[in-house]
Amino acid sequence: MGLSADRSWDLTPREFRALELVYERGLNRWGQERAHFFNAHFKHPVEGARYWPDDFVDTTWTRTLRDERTLMLAITAAAAHQTRLMKEGKFDESLLPSWARMTEQEKRDRGIVQ
Repeated sequence: MGLSADRSWDLTPREFRALELVYERGLNRWGQERAHFFNAHFKHPVEGARYWPDDFVDTTWTRTLRDERTLMLAITAAAAHQTRLMKEGKFDESLLPSWARMTEQEKRDRGIVQ
């Protein structure tokens, strides 16, 4: 962040965090600009993929972005796997929510359908 050791020790934790956020915002903006530039002018080595800010910088924001992206990929892969099992007729019905496993009579009794 460009602070001397004496200056950094003079700061309260709140002041230090505020300076850290200002510093990270600059890095995040730079990472976004790099990602936009690379997506506009270069082809990603992986077919269909694109560059992300966390490919260029590692800050709290980009780690959060990476974690969210990883979670979404895992959810998408799980859904694709369940869909593939359903198509093959091997789907485990215990994975369905309870309302989806009810018979038509049970749904009528609970007022879900008429």
